[in-house]
Amino acid sequence: MYFLLEREGFDCLLYQASQVKALPGRPKTDRLDSAWLARITEQGSLAGSFVPPEDIRRLRTHTRYRRRLTQARTAEKDRCEKLLEDAHLKLSSVISDIHGVSGRDMLRAIIAGERNPEALAQMARTRMRRKIAQLREALDCSFFTGDHAFVLQMMLDNIDQLTAQMGRQFRCRTAHASPSRHRPRRWLIREHWQWCTGRDEWWERRACPPR
Repeated sequence: MYFLLEREGFDCLLYQASQVKALPGRPKTDRLDSAWLARITEQGSLAGSFVPPEDIRRLRTHTRYRRRLTQARTAEKDRCEKLLEDAHLKLSSVISDIHGVSGRDMLRAIIAGERNPEALAQMARTRMRRKIAQLREALDCSFFTGDHAFVLQMMLDNIDQLTAQMGRQFRCRTAHASPSRHRPRRWLIREHWQWCTGRDEWWERRACPPR
């Protein structure tokens, strides 16, 4: 109803129900309640709730869904780490991000059938090569079975699919984004921090434990 009236050009004010109920003298019937709300609006007795402008609401649709995608991808990564621990692969104790370039190369090789710890450790790149000895110990595949490989491949495919969806959603959001004079500075800071640095995944990791 608020958006319909707003589209017709009415200057609307939205109240939070809990704050309205806390005011004394509230009548019991809908008709008297409407007149009472009009009176407190005229008197300015209660501050209205914040309703973002239309462009912010469109942006919020994208950011809320991206948060869900990020939560799903983070949960899948956590389940992947649990699977490796079940197979006695302590890769996460040596590599901070097992889904980086070096970690992904090792995981793909393990799925493909490579079980030699030395060969797997040699796939490390750049600064990771300083941890060859630790990687050799962490990549003991004695307990890694074909079932682990099958499930791990499905998990990696799911992570890649979620990452691709996030990329498509980001491009769609960027294409439809437009500057707004109504956008508060805090929205711009939060938008830049979440979309450009990807740090929102760290917060979602805390809020979305593995299942």
